[in-house]
This record gives sequence, C-alpha cells and structure tokens, in this order.
Amino acid sequence: MHNSREHPSLVRDGRVWIASVVFWTVFGVLSAAQIYVREAPAAGRAPVHSVFNIVYFYWAWALITPLIAGLAVRLMNAWPQRRQLMLLHLPIPAAVVLLQSSFYIAFATLDGRVSIAAMPLGIRRAVLGHLAGNILTYIAIASVFSIHRHVQRIRDTERERERERARLALRTSELTAALAEAHLDALRAQLQPHFLFNTLNTVAALVAKNDTRAAHRALARLGDLLRAALSSTANQLVPLAEELALARNYTEIAQLRYGDGLRVSEHVSSEALSALVPLFILQPLLENAVQHGIAAAGGAGTLDVSARRDANLLVIQVEDSGPGFMRNPTNGAPGIGLANVRDRLAHCFDRDVAVETTNRGEGGGVVTLRMPWKSAMGAWLPESVGEANSVALGSPAPFAGARE
Repeated sequence: MHNSREHPSLVRDGRVWIASVVFWTVFGVLSAAQIYVREAPAAGRAPVHSVFNIVYFYWAWALITPLIAGLAVRLMNAWPQRRQLMLLHLPIPAAVVLLQSSFYIAFATLDGRVSIAAMPLGIRRAVLGHLAGNILTYIAIASVFSIHRHVQRIRDTERERERERARLALRTSELTAALAEAHLDALRAQLQPHFLFNTLNTVAALVAKNDTRAAHRALARLGDLLRAALSSTANQLVPLAEELALARNYTEIAQLRYGDGLRVSEHVSSEALSALVPLFILQPLLENAVQHGIAAAGGAGTLDVSARRDANLLVIQVEDSGPGFMRNPTNGAPGIGLANVRDRLAHCFDRDVAVETTNRGEGGGVVTLRMPWKSAMGAWLPESVGEANSVALGSPAPFAGARE
C-alpha cells in the first residue's frame, strides 16, 4: 500500500501547483501566439480577446492538473492491477471535462466576455465543443503521472531490494565470522587439554624425582601459559616478540624435565619481532619437536626457533635434532598439533599460508610456517629478546610423511 510519509499527496504539494501553472501558461501563450500570427493579417487587427481566451482555456487545465495527478497516483496505489485501473478511470473524464469547462467559462465571465446568466449555456457549449480534445488531454495527464508513479515504485522496490541484499550480506558476513570464531574456539579447546596433559606429565616426572623446586617452577610457567590462553581470543594476532615470550614458558618447562641435555636457541631478526602472528602458534610446534624429536632422542638435543622476513611473507622455522619425520609412519595419521596450526593460519589469513615439514640433512626435523607479513607498529619487545642473525638454513629434501 501507499506510504504517505514517503510519497506525500500531489494535491498538497505546492511545487506541483506552481509547475502546473507555469507549464500551462507557457503552453497557452505559445498557442495564442501561433493563432495571433495566423489570424492577425486576415482580421486586419490583432485579435487580443482571442489571445486571452486561449490563455484562459489552459489556465483552467492548470487548476485541474494537480487534481488529476493526485487522483491518478491514488488509484495506482490502491489498485495496481492494470485492468481494474482502466475501469476506474472510465467515469472520471466526464467530470474532468465539466470542471475544466466551468473554470474556463468562469475566467471568461470575470473578463466580461460572458455574462453570469449565460454561464450555463457557455459551459454546455464549451463541453460539447472541446469534448474530444479535453478527454485526450485528461488521458495524457493521467498517463504521465501514472507512469511517473510506476517508475517511482520500481525504483523504491529496487532500493528496498538493495537494502535487503545489503542486510543479508551483512548477516552472512556476521554468520561466517561467528562460524570461523566457533571453529577456532573448537581448535583451541582441542589444543589446550593436549598441551595441559603433556605439561602435567612433566610435572609428575619432576615430582617423582623429588625435584620439588623444578616442579614448582614448571607449575608457575604453566600458570603463565594458562592465564594467557584464558584471556585471549581465538583469532588474536600478537607481535612475534610477545609470542616468543610466551613460548619460552613452555621451553623452560621442557628444560626442567630434560635438564642440561636440552639446549634451546633463537635466531630471530629484529624486523621479524614486530610481525603479527596468531597467539600460541609456536607452542604446538615446540611441543611437537620436544615430544617426538627430543624425547625420541633420549631427552638430549637442540631446539631452535628462527624467524625472518621473505618479501611479503613471514617465515618461521622450528628445528630439532631428533630422528626427524618418518617417511613411512606407523603411528597412524597426523595428530591435532600441526593440523590445528594449518587451520588457524587459514582462518587468520586469507592467503599465502603454508605449513611444511622436512628433514635436515644432518638429522632432525624442520617445521616451516609461512604467512602474510603484517607489522605491528610500536609492538612490545621484551628486554630478553635481542637481535640475532638469521640461521642459514639448508634446503632439505621434501618429506611425504608426518610426525604430528
């Protein structure tokens, strides 16, 4: 139905009345000028009354046009079906022709060319004399405003559809983001118990050795990690320097378990320290290296973390000196550690992400992460993180198997 707030009545719109008067006055003057030029030479004088008579005729239409426009739009809003609309318009021209003739004769009466007593006769003659032309004029006016309203309705419908599409697109985007958030929460819910159980095993081993001081330190580092995990969001990006500081909590726990046999080093360029990475992206890589690399080598070996910028990518590598990745693993499919890392990178970055597992030529495994370079200006840099030269890594042969 028609909304009067969006489309006010044309009858009450002053602009429509002004436009009607201006249009019909100009039209009447041009028509009168044409007749003046055509009849003046034959009459021998200028037919001034004939000129005004024509202007009066079109002024009558100027008073009726807004009424016709309002009626045509109202009928379009109430009965949009074309057949009903045409039937409703049939009786209207008779009233319009009578009204137009009445206004026309009223102007002539004010001009003194028709007496008040002769007005009924003048109206009847005007109706009969201009019947066909007035009906066509009514049809033209009604058609123009009906078409205008129809076009306006189409535009309103299209704008509403655009708004609806925009709302649906926004809703789809919100649902997609919520789904990604839920997926990342599920990944984190898998990862945290996995890490927690492994760390508690380490604490249990220290207690069994009666090394209460080391067990206390391990629990303190575990508390730091859990506090950071519980206060973070699933897709939070943090500077690599902050991520390294958190990762040291885990490597310290591992060193408490394996003692001086486990040596941990970092080779991170100063530029890479401000790069943004997903929170806790290093912890599953370090845990994987310790559990399946260092532990498999008897608890002794080296663990190295390196990071550098490569064009528009950040490259992070975690190396261990363990037995490396088995080419024909017998312990089943890869575990959740590396699979979660892949999924988190895919959710946090739209493109240019990769997780690669290879073996070092001198023995040991390498996990390489590649992700788009994003720098955090003014990133927090712990004092314990210093500038180091990047390790010159070789190009080990590709490996088809997986450790976890």
